[in-house]
Amino acid sequence: MDALKIFEQLEKFGVGNIAVIGIILASLIQVTPLKINPWTKLFKWMGKLINGDVMREINEIKEHIENLHKELDEAKEEEERREANNARNRILRFDDELRRKIDHSEEFFNQALDDVTFYRHYCDSHEGYPNSKADSAMTNIEQTYHECKRDDKFI
Repeated sequence: MDALKIFEQLEKFGVGNIAVIGIILASLIQVTPLKINPWTKLFKWMGKLINGDVMREINEIKEHIENLHKELDEAKEEEERREANNARNRILRFDDELRRKIDHSEEFFNQALDDVTFYRHYCDSHEGYPNSKADSAMTNIEQTYHECKRDDKFI
């Protein structure tokens, strides 16, 4: 059957004009690269309706996790600051003992020097932290260590 016979048959049923319009529209859609997929839109819309509460809960959980990360970072920073304060206190106490001529073992000096290294690194990486509180004590510890090492005066 050719196209003319098909149109004649369709006209008998009263759908000839509708068929012609349909064929023209199909041709236009075929020629133009429009991708119209109503099923995808419909399913997305239905998915949003069905999963709306779940998506809100997921967003709330994400926000809660972000807040926890922020609090954890703040807690880590506070712990580092506390450790820097403790290292400074140990440095000052050790320096006081050296100035009172109390002898120490090499291991004790090594621990004090580890505190000095940590404290300096913390002060260098945190501009707002007051650094001048232990400068002379750190210098004295390092000088005394080198003297004890040179003269073998560790206990």
